[in-house]
Order: sequence, then structure tokens, then C-alpha cells
Amino acid sequence: MFLGPPGTGKTHLSIGLGIRAWQAGHRVAFATAAQRVSRLADAHHAGRLQDELVKLGRIPLLIVDEVGYIPFEAEAANLFFRLVANRYERASLIVTPNMPFGRWGQVFGDDVVAAAMIDRLVHHAEVISLRATATASTTATSAASPQPPRPTTGHQQPTRGSTFGRNTGVKVQQALT
Repeated sequence: MFLGPPGTGKTHLSIGLGIRAWQAGHRVAFATAAQRVSRLADAHHAGRLQDELVKLGRIPLLIVDEVGYIPFEAEAANLFFRLVANRYERASLIVTPNMPFGRWGQVFGDDVVAAAMIDRLVHHAEVISLRATATASTTATSAASPQPPRPTTGHQQPTRGSTFGRNTGVKVQQALT
């Protein structure tokens, strides 16, 4: 778990670990919390939530980015809890929350659900707390300013909503809005 305010590199670090896991032969999936919960909600409404959880359970590393940026409604919080509980002690999960644990009740709308989720997430976990620096704050606030183009290597980089596996390359999943 990478815990810290916006602009501290949580997404960058989680993608880096995902790429290293993929290079070691493991399947990895990456999505924002909003994207992941939206997919779970679609599966739930279609009557195939358990199938979706089983499918995600077959992926050794799941990365859920931007946890806490948008408050969850009760159904979304329960679906996210189901995902965390389903992976508990079975498969790896990296989350990148932007607020301290004491405020998770606000995000998930229920202190009890938040406490149970935190309990499962931090058990057997490494929690890395990142702090903002002047550089990180400046970078985060100047994101809209024009930047020179970055050099490319010709390799497709993982993007939000991506699944990458050793034999499949990068498969970009359609983002649900």
C-alpha cells in the first residue's frame, strides 16, 4: 500500500511494481478505484459478481489506484469491500489511498466497513507512507502547464484500466464512465 497525498508518486510506484511482477511472469491488472467499482457494479447488476471476483482472483497482482479521491456510495463501498475480502490472504493487492486511515469512514460512508477493510488490507502488508515535497506539490499543481514531449522507446506503456500478462502484451480495457 502506498499512502499519501496527491503528487507523491503512488501511482508511479505501483505501476513500477506491476511491471516488475509482469516481467517476472505474473499477470497484473491495474484500474482506478472508480473503474474497478464500476466494473464490479456492472457485474453485480448482471448477476455475475461472483464470476467477476473469481476472474479477478486468478490475477496474482491487482492494483487499485486513487482510493479515496471520490467518496463511495454504500453499494460501491460494499462491492469494494467484497473485492478486498475476496483477495484477503489469497492474492496480492496494491492500493494507493490519498488519505490517512482515520478518514476512510468518510470515503466509504461507514466506519465499520472502513475498519474491516483496513484490517484486511494491512494484515501481512507493507504500508509505505509518502509525504509531499515542494517539488511534488509544484508538479501536481502545474500538471496543466505545457510539457515537452517525452521520448518514447517504442514499447507500449501500461495505462489506467490496463491488464498486462507475459504472453499477451498490454490489453487496454475500455474505461467505464
